[in-house]
Amino acid sequence: MWVNEKGGWLSNTTIDDFVFYVEAVVKRLSDRVRYWITFNEPQCFLMNGYMQGVHAPFKRNYLAMPKFSKVFMRANKKAVDIIRAHALRKPMVGLSYATGAFIPDNETDPSSVEQARRKSFNEGMGLMNNRWWMDPVILGKGVSAYGIYHISNRVAKEVKADFDFIGVNHYEAFNYSAWGGDKTIDRSKLPLSQLGWVMDGRSMYWTLKFIYERYHLPIMITENGVALDDKVIDGTVDDEKRISFMDDYLANMKKAMKEGVEVLGYNHWSLMDNFEWAEGYTPRLGLIHVDYGSLKRALKKSAYHYKHIIESNGAEL
Repeated sequence: MWVNEKGGWLSNTTIDDFVFYVEAVVKRLSDRVRYWITFNEPQCFLMNGYMQGVHAPFKRNYLAMPKFSKVFMRANKKAVDIIRAHALRKPMVGLSYATGAFIPDNETDPSSVEQARRKSFNEGMGLMNNRWWMDPVILGKGVSAYGIYHISNRVAKEVKADFDFIGVNHYEAFNYSAWGGDKTIDRSKLPLSQLGWVMDGRSMYWTLKFIYERYHLPIMITENGVALDDKVIDGTVDDEKRISFMDDYLANMKKAMKEGVEVLGYNHWSLMDNFEWAEGYTPRLGLIHVDYGSLKRALKKSAYHYKHIIESNGAEL
C-alpha cells in the first residue's frame, strides 16, 4: 500500500525502493540461492493492475503503458546488476514471463510455421504479451505498438539485462486467447480447464521453439499446470485430466529439447492448491489437494504420476 501511495509502478521512486529491497535479499540469502528471478509475469501485474483494472491497484489507464513499462524495465536492469555485484554464490539470473505462441494451422507446412512465428511476436498477444516485454529487456531493441505505444532504441539499450535464462510460465496457446485469438474456434468442443483455458500440449512445443529461436537463451519452465474442479473421494483425488495434461505438455517439451531447445528445468504449477490472484481459492492447480477449512492435505493421483515421471526422467513420455 505504501508503494502504491507513492505512485506504484508509475513512479520512478519505486525503482529506488525495489533496488533497496533486492540488495537486502541478495545480501541475506545469496549464500544459499543459485537461481534468481527478478520479476514474475510483469505483463500480468502491470497490465492487469494499471490498464485493465482486474488486479491491484485496479487502475484503467491504457495510455500509461509506456510509463509503467519503462519504470519496470529500469528496475529490472538494476536488480540484475545488484544480484551480480553482491551474490555470494555465482548466480543464474532470469525473469519469468507469462508467455505463449501461436500453433501453426499446418504444423508441417513451412509457410504456416513462419506465419505462426511472425504472429507470436507481432500480432495481438504476440506483440503485447511477448515482444513488447522481451525485445527491449533481452535484445536491447526498441518496440512500438498500435502507433501509440513506444519504447525507443535508446531506452531499450539502457534497460537491456544480462540474463542467463528466460523463465517461461505457460498454459495456453495464443490461438485460443479471447484477445487476438482465432474467433472461429469452437472452444466448447475442446478440452477446457476449470478456468476455461484450452488444454493443448502442442503450445508448449511451439512456445519453446519460437522463444528459443528468437532470444537464444536457455529456458526454465517456471510455471505449467492446469486448474480442475478436484474433489476428494475416499481420501484421494482422481484427476486423470491433469495426468493427461502433464503427459501432453511434457512430451511436447521433450520434443523441443530433442530438436535443440535448451531447457534448464521444469516446475509444475503448483505443488498445493492455493490462492490464485483475482480468482481466489476456487481454481485448484495443485498436485496436493488442500481442504481450506481444516487444512488437511491429500495427494492427488497426478502427484504419484509426476513422481514416476521424475524417477524415470521422463523416459516414457
